[in-house]
Amino acid sequence: MFAPKRSDDLTEMSVAIFDDAAMKARLSSRVYARFKDAVVTGAPTSEEDQKAIADTIFKWARELGAVSFAHWFFPMRGGSGAYGSMCGA
Repeated sequence: MFAPKRSDDLTEMSVAIFDDAAMKARLSSRVYARFKDAVVTGAPTSEEDQKAIADTIFKWARELGAVSFAHWFFPMRGGSGAYGSMCGA
């Protein structure tokens, strides 16, 4: 009665996300623990750990066939990232 579901670009989105589980599986336990602590306490992450995390994400993405990258940042201050009178904020 119904046509079979077809795959399209929208159904294929978000199938590979470098989430907490991926991070925990790929980072060393020390780097992972320091990163999680920094998230909770707000302490800065060392440059060494930043490089380890970036290298790990890059390797993970390349293994999945990524050929281009973007850093999509959402500030955690309850807004859109706009300030003052920008974009009606």
